[in-house]
Amino acid sequence: MIVAQLITSVDLGGAENMVFTLCEYLKQEEPGMEPVVIEIYRSGNPYAVQKRAQLKEMGVQLYTLGSTHKYSSLAAGPLALRQLLRKMKPAVVHAHTDLPDFVLAMTLRLLRRPGFRVFRTIHNTELWSTHSFLGKITESAFRNDTIVAVSQSAAAAYRQIRERYRLPVSADQHLVYNGIKEPAQQDQRFQLEPGKLHVAFAGRLERQKGIDILLNMLRDVPASWADRLHLHIIGSGHFEQEVRTFCAWHPWCTYHGAVSNLADAIGAFPVLLMPSRFEGMGLISAEASLAGTVVVASDVPGLNETLPTDWPLFVQDPSPAAWLAILDRLLQGKIDLEVLQKKAYYYVLKKFSWKEMGQQYAILYKE
Repeated sequence: MIVAQLITSVDLGGAENMVFTLCEYLKQEEPGMEPVVIEIYRSGNPYAVQKRAQLKEMGVQLYTLGSTHKYSSLAAGPLALRQLLRKMKPAVVHAHTDLPDFVLAMTLRLLRRPGFRVFRTIHNTELWSTHSFLGKITESAFRNDTIVAVSQSAAAAYRQIRERYRLPVSADQHLVYNGIKEPAQQDQRFQLEPGKLHVAFAGRLERQKGIDILLNMLRDVPASWADRLHLHIIGSGHFEQEVRTFCAWHPWCTYHGAVSNLADAIGAFPVLLMPSRFEGMGLISAEASLAGTVVVASDVPGLNETLPTDWPLFVQDPSPAAWLAILDRLLQGKIDLEVLQKKAYYYVLKKFSWKEMGQQYAILYKE
């Protein structure tokens, strides 16, 4: 039983990490299923190269529909996917996020009889906010596909966009929280200078993740904090040059680029900052809590489901002052990190089991 996972690209991202985790579960626990990953275009950064090698070691086949050019791959993707699916004959084609949804929607229009079940996981709480026309073209191709939301907020976003386009919602909707694995051991790739508070930002360097909010806050950091604070920025994206420039001028800031298997290393940092504007679920938040890192997060839909409801480190205001106030309390030792570590750890351990996620998807695939 071939289960094809359609993603944008093998690269750093919560949706992609969820797919890789799901493939690992299916390979280990469901011998009757054969997960396959299909990417629209190919990324060439070191993280992507390493992740492809890991997929190969896992025995998961990987196909690329286009080249390294994003837009030409999107244009050629539907025809390439049609040919691939005709040869592969999967039982399920499972799309993740907007661009895979678009390519699959165009492919469905080219196929008279698809012969497979369409799955879509809704990973975000804002859908087609900047390309409404493309969103309507995409959504109108889907009828009663299997919808899986990664959070209550993501499920609400799916229903809202179908209503906005005056399209019926699927009768087959499910909620499956992303699953994560507890790190077997913490690797020591980050060398942290003792005597300082080490704070990390990890994720795509995009507006959604609030990297611009972080940079605005950092510009207001008092000079007196330089000897007590060190910020680590991990990831890649459109704001990469701004991040590089800032860190080059501020010795208390280090840019690490994209890092593979971050869940095994994030525990090196006592604190993780997540100033996201919106999230489907915020996988790195749950991974950090499981690794013993305390998360300071925007109180936004999706992300706030990854932490206890009474979490004291939710930030309501995206202004630099609100984030600086939290850092000030941390530097003064007014926040008991050990208590918060335990509270978040047990919350995540119960709610985001990777085996439970895999079992729920396997049941849905079999149905």
